[in-house]
Amino acid sequence: MGEKAKVKETVRLYTKVWQLPTYRQIVTILVLLTVCTSLLSASTKTLTAVTSDFFFTWFCYSVLFSIPVFIGTALLYLIGRDEGSPMDARRTAGAVMFGLIFWFIFGMIGVVIDGILGTTGYEMKFLFLGAGTAYFMFAFLTNGLSDHSMIRNFVGAMMPIALWLLLENFLPIRNPALPTLGTYWYITAILIILVPSLVVQYIYRAVSVPFERDLGINGPQLLRAFGHDYLADNPEPLETILTNIATIQSVPMEIIIFKENNKAVACGIVEYVHPGPFRDIGSSSLPSTIMRHIQEK
Repeated sequence: MGEKAKVKETVRLYTKVWQLPTYRQIVTILVLLTVCTSLLSASTKTLTAVTSDFFFTWFCYSVLFSIPVFIGTALLYLIGRDEGSPMDARRTAGAVMFGLIFWFIFGMIGVVIDGILGTTGYEMKFLFLGAGTAYFMFAFLTNGLSDHSMIRNFVGAMMPIALWLLLENFLPIRNPALPTLGTYWYITAILIILVPSLVVQYIYRAVSVPFERDLGINGPQLLRAFGHDYLADNPEPLETILTNIATIQSVPMEIIIFKENNKAVACGIVEYVHPGPFRDIGSSSLPSTIMRHIQEK
């Protein structure tokens, strides 16, 4: 993928965060995903005679999925939030929602395959695959919104996965119908965190290269600064970046003076650079400066 394509794809994914449903709708979607996944998993285990206690199995699945979703989201928010940052509770929940869709769909596929084949291993394999995909979404979107270091953002993105793995070490003891971790589960756990982290780091680095080469600024930092202005009504980070890359130049321009009774009453300027405005950051003071200079002369 070329540099322009990488930038375009990253911006396309990033803009999804600007089109999220309301916070109440996001929470409703998270609840529905958790309930439906738990119901399908418990129903499949009951229909295939893996367990005879449907309600207890449903309860255990609900605990297994709801704690990583809701407590994990809260921890991710606490780690990634910052004053004035667009990383608010709604967008944190939205990032989790995107990843959760992949995670739970993979889990349900694994449950169905095990039910059809009469096996017990596919559910956990697909849950790990879904967890890796979900972590990639958590990490990608968190780094796109949070100004904290990439390592801190990665730690925050790990929270839902870490809670899920913690529960997987205890809940199957109480209910053997739940998926169980294999002997070397920690190797898989490391891989589903390490590989997506490297991919996210590579994507942001690849996106940053053309900005660093052409403008001398960090691309993701510029993206986050625009997010501050666009999403959090905080133009200061973007103003700072644009000021740092600004240069003083001698630019030709055409000036038209309108006079009445030998007094200048208006000034028209043809500029060969764009003076603004950019959103609410403000426009150039050049026209008023020239007019004041003419009046003083």
